[in-house]
Amino acid sequence: PAAIPAPAPASAAVSTPAPPPAPGPAATPQMLTRVAFSEMGPLLARWGLRAEVDRATLQPTYAIALGDNRKIWLWFESCAAGGGPCASLTLVAGFARNAPSPARINQFNQTARGAFAFIDNAGGWYLRGALNLAGGVTPETIRSFITDYIARFQEFSKLAPG
Repeated sequence: PAAIPAPAPASAAVSTPAPPPAPGPAATPQMLTRVAFSEMGPLLARWGLRAEVDRATLQPTYAIALGDNRKIWLWFESCAAGGGPCASLTLVAGFARNAPSPARINQFNQTARGAFAFIDNAGGWYLRGALNLAGGVTPETIRSFITDYIARFQEFSKLAPG
């Protein structure tokens, strides 16, 4: 008969699995205080937005196409000399139809957040939103700024009479 091995002495080390590593610090989100025009195109594409450079304007601008053949414009403001990074982003849309009454514009402004509606001296009506990057924002903050603005745009575009 085969010999049965003797049990290990009580002093022998017993192998136990190592505890899982302690979770490390949460990844710090990338903070932006300025953004270059050239950096925004890839971000817009990654977020599923169709954007093209609008060369008809005097400042760096993207025209962002919405699914209903309308566009909003993303302006880059407070930019460093020579086309360097910018400290402010502005979204704007103008409307060609008859403007709603000033009372309806004011009512919209009292309830909507993230965008400001106005009628200019020529009777054109606009929706404008701005994001100042100076204190530092994450790319997700920029994305939320744009998606919130698009929601306000959809609401605002319903204000036109008839």
